[in-house]
Amino acid sequence: MQPPSYSVPLEQGAPFVLRPANPAAGASLTIPVPAHARWRFEHVRFTLATAVGGAVRTPTFRANDATGVFAQLEPNGTQAASLTRTWHFMAQESFIIFTSGANIYTPMPPRFVLLPGMDLQILIQTIQAGDQISDVLTYGRQWAERSE
Repeated sequence: MQPPSYSVPLEQGAPFVLRPANPAAGASLTIPVPAHARWRFEHVRFTLATAVGGAVRTPTFRANDATGVFAQLEPNGTQAASLTRTWHFMAQESFIIFTSGANIYTPMPPRFVLLPGMDLQILIQTIQAGDQISDVLTYGRQWAERSE
């Protein structure tokens, strides 16, 4: 079996930006990787508005493959009820988690690559029916596989 060839060198990749539609209140968001593409996320940002009541929420960044959860990243931070915060999962070498105003920054591996058929899922642990994920922005690098 030969390794796949790419239309752009693996070191560079072509930049991509995704702004998916907001999911329904109380729901997670799933972004599928298209066939014949590989994605490396550099930044995933979303706003979480939590409803009144319920336990603290833990935003989770998950990669799924055909067999289930491939990788899962959870910040050391949580979000209480009745708050609106913007979460930033950022590719970085150091693992520093910090908060600046309503923004919470948390690391993800710098070479976090998803393959065709996988998907990125943003889910909120202990989500309540009135919680809302919105203003989702992802960017990174992609490589398109060429058919031989």
